[in-house]
Amino acid sequence: MRNSETGEVEFLCNSVQGGAQGNSLTGIVFCLTIDKALKNTEASCPGVEVKAIQDDISLWGDPEQIFGEGNALDILLQGLRAVGLEENEKKFQAYGTTETARSMIPNGLTQPKMVNKDTGEEHFGVWICGAAIGDDGYVAAKLDEIEMELCEKLRTLAKTLAAADAQVAHAVLRQSIITRIDYILSTHRPSLTRKLAHAMDETIRDCCLEIYGCDLLRDQEFPDNLKDESLTSERVQLKISQGGGGLRLTEPRALFLNSMSLALNVFRHAWPSLVSVFGNDSFQGSLHAQSQSIPPRIFKTSAYRCRRPIRPRVTSTPEGLL
Repeated sequence: MRNSETGEVEFLCNSVQGGAQGNSLTGIVFCLTIDKALKNTEASCPGVEVKAIQDDISLWGDPEQIFGEGNALDILLQGLRAVGLEENEKKFQAYGTTETARSMIPNGLTQPKMVNKDTGEEHFGVWICGAAIGDDGYVAAKLDEIEMELCEKLRTLAKTLAAADAQVAHAVLRQSIITRIDYILSTHRPSLTRKLAHAMDETIRDCCLEIYGCDLLRDQEFPDNLKDESLTSERVQLKISQGGGGLRLTEPRALFLNSMSLALNVFRHAWPSLVSVFGNDSFQGSLHAQSQSIPPRIFKTSAYRCRRPIRPRVTSTPEGLL
């Protein structure tokens, strides 16, 4: 650990047990544990880029640089094993952007795909940290799948809570349900999420019906006993600090969420005065947007915490793997 007074790194202890779930130090210690393996992999394989968010590790590069003895995946796994991690190849995933790239993926590595029910066409990709990356057909099908699962879960949640305690249901709607889609909107292009955003708004309105007995987000839906000149759908969508209800729909915010995720990093460089507001490392851009400018050869892998499996995923861009 680093001594706060001298700034020097000092030995603390040896441990291969891993930290308890929820321990505030676990995340930091885990990153320190795998840091050497990640950096050594990148240094040993010029042309291969290593990305990691906690145990979600990605290798981006040519297939011939990633697979095989002595190449990136082999070096990475050896480094992770050296610090007490064990791989679970059943959770490895791979994506090749071309047929040639996919043919170079070793047997046994899963290549996630979606099949068009009408045409039978296969679309390949991966789901990484809450973002779909892959063929256009894969991304669209994955977002449709999320739409069905999420909207159904939220309707069920609102109905269950409203039956037990409408006050609790109101709090969950305002603080949780209406925000569940925000990350998806910020990590995928708006052109890909318009249908999802619309479906989410219909879900929010259905939740309002369960909780309040009417759709507070549409004036014409107000029952006679709630009609009041001061109570309008616009007021319901105002911030609570401004005398509103704090509810908000998804579609009007979708473009803003995605644009801010991508633009703030540019603004920070354009106007250094914003550093004090956003911080030096704020908003590095959305994952899906970054994938659009990735070099043409890529691979993806991920690892669990100590004593738990590593789960690589492999994907690719025009000629290689992600």
